[in-house]
Amino acid sequence: CFLFPDIDECQQRNPCQHECRNTEGSFQCLCPAGYRLLPNNRNCQDIDECVEQRISCGTNQMCFNTRGGFQCLDTPCPASYVKGPSPGTCYRRCLTDCSSGGPYTLQYKLLTLPYGIPPNHDVIRLSAFSEGGLLQNRTSFTALEQDSGSPFAIRDEGGHGLIYTLRSLDTSGVYRIKVQAVTHTEQQGVRYQSVFIIYISVSPYPY
Repeated sequence: CFLFPDIDECQQRNPCQHECRNTEGSFQCLCPAGYRLLPNNRNCQDIDECVEQRISCGTNQMCFNTRGGFQCLDTPCPASYVKGPSPGTCYRRCLTDCSSGGPYTLQYKLLTLPYGIPPNHDVIRLSAFSEGGLLQNRTSFTALEQDSGSPFAIRDEGGHGLIYTLRSLDTSGVYRIKVQAVTHTEQQGVRYQSVFIIYISVSPYPY
């Protein structure tokens, strides 16, 4: 009778994306809460609880799928606005004096990112559209409000707003940025204004 020692594949090859559990003659990969194991039995994929569990948030809220969980975020339309056809969109119609750049839109944007994205990396591209769905190319973007110590900034590029990382994403959490988009015309000056309220969730894991 010959006895062969079990080989610990977890220590030898580190075959799993998250956690490896050695078993007799093999190994088993495990994922953190809120993730599922992919068919290759090694990599992990975030579970979209908002869709799969059909999360129903409260009035004037949106379900925000974060990596490993979800949150119900307040996304109200201001008193002078009406809800748009898509979730998280509000419109304020210009009924009388349109010289100040109306109509206006308010849009809520939700984004999830993995841990460890390096600095100077573009993570989201913003575009301004009219209520009729026309792209507004002559648009400048400015951050109006931002969390203290946020790792994100915004710059203009070709009529779009690019949110990028100022430093490596080495801290998990949810960050909020309020961005104003102002569309100009050569003859009339300000033609259209939009506000984006962007929530960015950074995962505690690099996936």
